[in-house]
Amino acid sequence: MRVSEQKFDMIFFNAKVVTLDPFVRDASLVAVKGDRIAIVGGVEMLAELKANAARVVDCSGRRMLPGFVDAHCHVTAYAESIVSVSLSPRDGIRSIADIKDRIREACLQACPGEWIRGKGYNEFYLDENRHPNRWDLDTVAPSNPIKLTHRSGHAHVLNSLALQIVGVDASTGDPPGGIIERDLETGLPTGLLFGMGGYLSERIPGLDEFEIQRGLARANEKLLSCGITSVQDASSSNDLKQWKRFDSWKRAGLFAPRLTMMLGSCAFSAFEAKSCVADLPETDLRLGAVKIMAERVTGSLEPSQEKLTEIIGSVHSAGFQVAVHAVDRLFDQIGNPLQNGGLLHARRSPGEIHVLVDLLVLIDRHQLVEVPGVKHGRATVGQVQPPGPAHQGAARQGHDAATAPEVVAHDAQQRPDRQGHVTPPSRCRGRDG
Repeated sequence: MRVSEQKFDMIFFNAKVVTLDPFVRDASLVAVKGDRIAIVGGVEMLAELKANAARVVDCSGRRMLPGFVDAHCHVTAYAESIVSVSLSPRDGIRSIADIKDRIREACLQACPGEWIRGKGYNEFYLDENRHPNRWDLDTVAPSNPIKLTHRSGHAHVLNSLALQIVGVDASTGDPPGGIIERDLETGLPTGLLFGMGGYLSERIPGLDEFEIQRGLARANEKLLSCGITSVQDASSSNDLKQWKRFDSWKRAGLFAPRLTMMLGSCAFSAFEAKSCVADLPETDLRLGAVKIMAERVTGSLEPSQEKLTEIIGSVHSAGFQVAVHAVDRLFDQIGNPLQNGGLLHARRSPGEIHVLVDLLVLIDRHQLVEVPGVKHGRATVGQVQPPGPAHQGAARQGHDAATAPEVVAHDAQQRPDRQGHVTPPSRCRGRDG
């Protein structure tokens, strides 16, 4: 079919199109058919194409970029944060007194016994330069359980009622990989808990689906307004239940960006036994890497090197990509498990990176990237910044497009194939590509 005979949903013209394509450097027109960019060219094509377009948009010389990819996000947590009490410095929180004021206001609008959740506090921006504690919260919330989440997501503060509900008292031992901060004189928990997100999620009821969907709608709107058309959910708690939840949200049209879900290592075995191919179009929901949490909250590696080697080997053997969360300087401790797990040898296809460490460190088996003071034998480690919204790829046929600020960032995790689909470097066993 000739170009002049094709039907287009939209044509954008008079734009400064950033193509990232060395063969099409200057473009001012983009024709869209369905959810795909069909043509990228110059204004001279407008007369030929516009007769067959449902809508023609004059961009008035504004810049047009391909859709962005947020390569590391937590969709459900983001939705929850929107409908929770914001304790972020961006929202004027400068002291523990400010936190108490926000919690007091929330309690006045809640029923006694109802959980109050606050998100995003940062002790470095507080006048007191410390975390809040149970006693701070007890003064404003004696009848409601309170759970505050640090901006990192790796620390929480509970008031006395919440501690009682989750079963943490002076006799409670630190759970594996976690720390219960205690008063040096009395030994009582202060309410500050490190590395205990999983422990708390098993004991504190989540938001109801109505509230989450309310937050999801706002999250969806915010992401699209920033030109983010694809996201990768890197939550270590992701399991078959979350996969079905994402599936239902996509089918109901509640979440528009294309979604890649990392799978938590704890759920890997159960998920592997199930069918992991959704009926949705492949670009709407897909399975990504298996997420392994490697932490040293208590001073020792959790899981142990032996267990880490075992997990990595089983995930790799099943044909999945491995994503290892590792902060601080855990590189030396995870280097051996990676090498022993056989991940530093056979490459599945040219250019494929099969191991992501923390999404801060890329392990490439064949190309040396020097990082001062970090050497792992055959392992090659390259340190990169935590990915925020990352560029999806060149604006050429088959790609998403979105008008967005003039910002370009490269995404090493997702790349377009010849048909323009964005494919993460992981795959579900039995799925092509």
